Amino acid sequence: GSLMGKVAGGTINRRLAAVSKLSRYAVALGLIPSVPLMSRQTESRGRLRYFSEKEEGTILGTLNHWGLFDERHLFIFLSDTGARLGEALKVEWGDIHPNGRAITLWDNKD
Repeated sequence: GSLMGKVAGGTINRRLAAVSKLSRYAVALGLIPSVPLMSRQTESRGRLRYFSEKEEGTILGTLNHWGLFDERHLFIFLSDTGARLGEALKVEWGDIHPNGRAITLWDNKD
């Protein structure tokens, strides 16, 4: 049996990534001859979650209260588009449709 109990594939993969990095460092230091073979686990597609209107209002109100207006606009953009942070940070003016109601996201993740 597993000492860790039931652990999601994504969690296992994050832990394997850390072990892999440590293994590469150990190889560079001459402590081990090679990085051991580690098989990635299949990951679920995750779950879909939306902010409630109350949660969204609380977040926007807090960002306003703290004076974090750029972050407030970014939160609205991410919430309205479903873009990932990396995608949003790479948007350029030319990616915005002339009517301002559509954008092109170039850094897609499958």
